Order: sequence, then C-alpha cells, then structure tokens
Amino acid sequence: MFKEIANMKYITILILILIVTLIQGCDNSVGPSSPKTTGETTLTTQTDGYKFTGFSFSRGGNIVAPNAKKIVPDIRVHVQTDPTGEIQGIILSSGTQLFYPAFHPLKEFDDTDAAEEYFNNVNEAPDIYADLAFFVKANQVWAVKTNDDKYGIILILHTDAYEYTDDSNPAPYGEVRFKWKYQPDGSKKF
Repeated sequence: MFKEIANMKYITILILILIVTLIQGCDNSVGPSSPKTTGETTLTTQTDGYKFTGFSFSRGGNIVAPNAKKIVPDIRVHVQTDPTGEIQGIILSSGTQLFYPAFHPLKEFDDTDAAEEYFNNVNEAPDIYADLAFFVKANQVWAVKTNDDKYGIILILHTDAYEYTDDSNPAPYGEVRFKWKYQPDGSKKF
C-alpha cells in the first residue's frame, strides 16, 4: 500500500514537472514583434581596437561594428579637429561609409522645450540629404536616412568633445546623446 502511494506521488510530481515545462515552452506570441520606433541613446568615439559603437534604427539601439551578423549602424560619431589638433566639434556620419547622404538639418532651437515640441511634431522626412551632420549640438533636430532607405528623426540632447589623454596617447573624444524616432515601413510619414 505504501509502495502504491509512493508511486502515485512520484507519477504526480513527474506530471506536474511536465506540465510546467510545456507551459513555459509555449510561444504565446501572435507573430513577429514590431520594431522599436522611439528611444534615447548615447554614442561615443571610444573604440576597441578596430571596433566602434554606432546606432541602428532597425535594431532600436547601439551596436558594435563590424560584427558577425554584418549589421551596419546608421549613425556613427566623430570629432572634427583643425590642422593644429584643436577640436572644432562633433560630426555624425553613416556607419556604412563616410560619404553617404544620410543627414538633413531640420531645425535648431535655443531651448530644450521648443526643440522637444518640434521633434515630437515632425511628421515627414525631407527628400534631400547630406553626407555628414556637422557640427551637431544640443537642441538641433535632424532627419536621418538609414542604410536601408528608411527614415528616422533625432533630437540632439547633449554633446561633449575634448582631448582625452591616457598614458601616452592623446586623442579627441566625443559623445552625443539624442532622442530618436523611426519609421520602419520606409515611408517618409511619421
């Protein structure tokens, strides 16, 4: 009798474990998830050997490039210097190549509230783009054409550029923080 009860407990426990495993393994999603279409990020010029960090609208965030999946970022940050090494400002380029028409300045504001209101109400991307966005600074709104011919809008929140010196290798360092929104269907309407 005790043996039968022990066997029933054992079978019950196995059935419960099986049920829990099946429930957790079920995919309750209806289909593929929609891409992220808004957010905020910070990019820097910091590199790791030959790798750099860029921003990808389709991935909804920062990515390291080059990478095994061959995903190319839409935005990369650079620091522009003059021939004497004096820092001039922050430049944005496409992650694909330096000369790819990807940037269009929409508007610049003196205050954050006005810039944010404009950014929130931009409803269409323009037709013409330049290779670089320079010099970017806070409260500017830019349209961006992605590497796969889709469109995004960015609001520059903060920039910083200075000469970084570690032990023996001075180099310009820059960073830019921005809000972004993305139109994943390829239309220019937001």
